[in-house]
Amino acid sequence: MELLRIIRKRWPALPLIVCGKSVEMDVAVSAMKLGALDVLDKPFSPDRLHDSTHRLYRERQSQPIIPFESSVGLYAVVGVFGEGAMGRAFKVRRGHDLYALMLLRSAIPHESSAIMRWRRFSHQAKALREVQAPTLSVW
Repeated sequence: MELLRIIRKRWPALPLIVCGKSVEMDVAVSAMKLGALDVLDKPFSPDRLHDSTHRLYRERQSQPIIPFESSVGLYAVVGVFGEGAMGRAFKVRRGHDLYALMLLRSAIPHESSAIMRWRRFSHQAKALREVQAPTLSVW
């Protein structure tokens, strides 16, 4: 538990799965309270580990989309991932957490409808899922 406390203090957003032999209920509860996603009791099956890591991956991919007005001043830009026809992607920091922040261009001349803008947004969001950090997208 002490190692988990140190990790949590130093990297609060790091997703963790705790593995141990004969993990008792109180230890498992303490680990979950300290932010562990799951506690696996050894020996565990590869399927169980796969399920836990897949759930961790899904949670990391379901990221918040926040309005630009709410995000001003909350994030410090620490790098640029790149720029394309759809917009520019920045690497930003808020506290200890790193995010990919996508600024989409507001309009492209051939986009005549909100549906086309939504398709562009969805396409870009899928591309940003490749980034190993939570994603914030701004219209």
